[in-house]
Amino acid sequence: MTDASIRPRFSALEIKANYTCNSNCVYCCAGNRGKQRAMTFDEIAENIQFFIDTYGVQEVCLSGGEPTVHRDFLSTLDFVRSKGLRTYLHTNGIRFHDRTFAKQCAALVNRTLVGFSFHTPGLCAELTGSAKTFGQRIDGIANLLAESVPLRTNTVIIKQNYRHLPAIVDLISSLGVRRTLLTFPFFFECSDTQVACFVPESMEVVRPFLNTAVETLQKNGIEVSLQGLPPCQLGDLKNFREKDPDRAFVDSGHQLENHSMLFSTTLGYAKDDRCTECEYNTSECWGFPKPGVLGDLGRQLDPAGK
Repeated sequence: MTDASIRPRFSALEIKANYTCNSNCVYCCAGNRGKQRAMTFDEIAENIQFFIDTYGVQEVCLSGGEPTVHRDFLSTLDFVRSKGLRTYLHTNGIRFHDRTFAKQCAALVNRTLVGFSFHTPGLCAELTGSAKTFGQRIDGIANLLAESVPLRTNTVIIKQNYRHLPAIVDLISSLGVRRTLLTFPFFFECSDTQVACFVPESMEVVRPFLNTAVETLQKNGIEVSLQGLPPCQLGDLKNFREKDPDRAFVDSGHQLENHSMLFSTTLGYAKDDRCTECEYNTSECWGFPKPGVLGDLGRQLDPAGK
């Protein structure tokens, strides 16, 4: 039982128990950690209990890799529920094309974020290595919605798809989704090659397509949020900023008191002097991407050109 005097420090504990996946997304933020070992169920449970006792966390976010392919996924859902915590699931949705599996998980999941960054089997194949999963992902979303699981889609804005954003959100709208996230890419220990391949060269080339996509979502009554850039740099789109405080992050290499911080440490965002007087300088803004995180797009945010 958590002492009432414990004040939660984090919005959630995010657990990347495995980096294995049933997809091969070329823009995966954790793609270069695929060979890192998976956490055992005992490690998962120990970390959850540690963050309950030490920080009073109230939500566990399961991500990866793809969390649904971890051998102890269902046991982990049961354990989180037994502790009275909320479960937030980041998933590609593929396994949920099995209606029985979707039903089995529905009562144990409080909310989901389902990756969906394409509008055709061809683009799905280009970005994930498989055209056939396009239909499985759509079926997975349909099954989760049919089970009344709160669901939001996540579209990663990259060089290969930003011109298709209006078509992508048209499809998302047709699926009955009521909430969506549009995010710029980020990578664990990002390389220059990853940035050059996937990060759009500027906000200016993205903005016309992004504006149209946001207008379409609004017209269809879908709640939209933007992630990956500080709100002070979003211009007319700043009111759509994602409100997402930094959160504790564990995997097999970062556990218990040796945990990392997801956004400020692992993904490379930080506040600087520009943030001091900013109206958005709250726990819900990560600050600016550090050099290299978003390549030329990130450097354009830095008046010193660093």
